[in-house]
Amino acid sequence: AAALREKDERLTLLVDQSGSMVREDRRAAMDHALAQLGGLLTKADLVTVIGFSRIPHLLADGMTGDQAAKLGELVNQTSSEGGTNLEEAMKLGGEMAARHQLAGAQNRIVLFTDGAANLGNAKPERLAELVKSFRQKGLAFDIAGIGADGLNDRLLSELARNGNGRYYVVGNEQNDSFARQLAGAFRPAAENVKVQVNFNPHRVGKYK
Repeated sequence: AAALREKDERLTLLVDQSGSMVREDRRAAMDHALAQLGGLLTKADLVTVIGFSRIPHLLADGMTGDQAAKLGELVNQTSSEGGTNLEEAMKLGGEMAARHQLAGAQNRIVLFTDGAANLGNAKPERLAELVKSFRQKGLAFDIAGIGADGLNDRLLSELARNGNGRYYVVGNEQNDSFARQLAGAFRPAAENVKVQVNFNPHRVGKYK
């Protein structure tokens, strides 16, 4: 039977602050995405924010969801710089997510980036291994690709394929599609759903 309920969130946000993100369209898309995300959270949720470029920086540790209106302010108070070490950001994100992990909650890492990783080990297969390790620990990995123009879709698609999360492309359009999709990921309507399949014996000889 399906149990209808909502879960508290334990979110770890990895926010790209590298030089490629200073473009006006990408900054606008980032601000819009963070504002939409903040609107989904409540006091019962916890948010950790990591900004990264050459190295990752912990911007907020276990902030309650009712303070999520500050997300844009937290991110924009740190100046952008060249270089993107996505590997180190993901490592720190995994450590922080595990620290705040709560059984029965939605434990998710959300990456906001254009995918232009160029420091550390930026090979898609290496980064995909990190995503697999998150999945094995019960941590979903969501990706918000910022700015459709110039997005490194090959890398981000590979990460999404190996995680237990979703991949969104976020432009600067003023619509709520990103929020609706996030709401669908964060607020599952059913768990432990059982499906019974009856095969037509005239068409199916055997199955495994």
